[in-house]
Amino acid sequence: MNDTGNWSLIFDLGDVIFNWSPKVGQSDLSIHLLKEVQSTEIWRQYICGLVQEVECYRQIASRFAITPTEVAEIFDKARQTISLNMDVYNFVKSLKKQYPGISHIYIMSNVSVVDWGYLQNVRGFACDVFDDIFVSCAMGACKPELKSYKYLLQKTRVDPSRAVLIDNKTENILAARSLGIHGIIFDSLSSLDQALLNLLSDPEKRGLSFLTSNSKRLHSVTSNGMEIRDNFSQLLIYEATGVLDMLDLEWHEKTWNYFIGSQNLISGHYPDDLDTTCLALVVLPRNPPAAQAVMSEILDFTTSDGIFMTYFDSSRPRTDPAVCVNVLRFFYRYGHGEDKVLLPTKDWIYGTLLHRAYLDGTRYYSSPDVFLFYLSRLLWENPDTEIQRSTQSLLTDRLKERCNTEGNAIELSMRIIACRMLAIEKSSEMDKMKLLNLQERDGGWPVSWLCRTGKANVHIGNRGVATALAVHSIADWGNTQKSESGVKYSRWGFTHLFRYLDVQRVTRHRYDLRRRE
Repeated sequence: MNDTGNWSLIFDLGDVIFNWSPKVGQSDLSIHLLKEVQSTEIWRQYICGLVQEVECYRQIASRFAITPTEVAEIFDKARQTISLNMDVYNFVKSLKKQYPGISHIYIMSNVSVVDWGYLQNVRGFACDVFDDIFVSCAMGACKPELKSYKYLLQKTRVDPSRAVLIDNKTENILAARSLGIHGIIFDSLSSLDQALLNLLSDPEKRGLSFLTSNSKRLHSVTSNGMEIRDNFSQLLIYEATGVLDMLDLEWHEKTWNYFIGSQNLISGHYPDDLDTTCLALVVLPRNPPAAQAVMSEILDFTTSDGIFMTYFDSSRPRTDPAVCVNVLRFFYRYGHGEDKVLLPTKDWIYGTLLHRAYLDGTRYYSSPDVFLFYLSRLLWENPDTEIQRSTQSLLTDRLKERCNTEGNAIELSMRIIACRMLAIEKSSEMDKMKLLNLQERDGGWPVSWLCRTGKANVHIGNRGVATALAVHSIADWGNTQKSESGVKYSRWGFTHLFRYLDVQRVTRHRYDLRRRE
């Protein structure tokens, strides 16, 4: 769980706490001057208090072939457009109450002596809202000069890793980040509010709170705007959290259907499928008799190539390598992972990995990350097996290729978890940063497309799945332990988080990810 205390926020003034409209009432020449002058050496010296206003205006006048008096008039007009951004200002005043972990709020601004005097007299503004103020004209240095940030850090004794600069200029944020300071580029109050919430709050606690507050309502949605109830998403949520009572699940004794009830997503009937069935029989409490019966039935549904189909329906000879990985996982789970009948499916999965056939997704999964995640999970659960020895090195290379590419919440989470399973966690550090930034105000992660229908290409997503996987991907998995059989495993271990949330009504079903006896 993240430490959320002892933070210091550093706010810029111009275009953050103060608004100004320098173009109002100005000529084209004046607008050009106001823009260009800020990148000149004389302006840097002026805002750092190294030269007087008279000398600054004289050099600017010479540069633009106008008089110093005209320069003064241009800046006076621009100054008159300055106003306090009351929404941001009131937000700043409320921050310490909203976030008890904030210990200090500072100002750090590039501003001349004259302009700083003007700003202090703007109606509604009070310096005592801030714990300290650092202006360039007093420091003798300005952003993005590194010495200006070092001056602030030295004076305040703030730990850079616990400091956040809020500024509207990218170059100022970049310089701060190069010293270990967090940076938020300001473009709107709403985006600032969300960025601070994600940075200063506990993402695990917020994610789990979202899941529990939406218990029994974690349904899927489609790309054409339908809400659907399905078993598959519920099983994925259970696998990630180990909590059964929050789910809306339709139980089956033997084979399982993706959908709950008689739902007509597109057209026609959807028979029970191997993907949902195998997932259910792996993640739910062991049921050896049902598992043996299903394994025998699955063997009747292979193509002429000997590859497992997706449906328990010979009239639909669909295949998908990601589905096949889950079928293999089921066979390994019940001790039949080395059966020779699995060889054609294993060969196809390996070929898919070797030749990157998954890059545009598979028939039922639009993202390449799903295939890599499923395969990583299979190998992690079955160490010291032939498939693990022959595949892990190649899979590690392929997974590294996907790291730090674009992705939605499910893709990023699956990528992070897969990297942890293959002991290359550092490869996904940037993906973790992206994932944390996607968390929404209610604590959940946004709808992310996971599956798709074969013919109509309708995408299916679920905020519950996205949130459960995201929370699991950033959670502490605990120490690696050994089961009674000697096989190493790591528990998903959300019990301490649910206790922290005081969710006593929820039944906790914890299970070993590697092997359950």
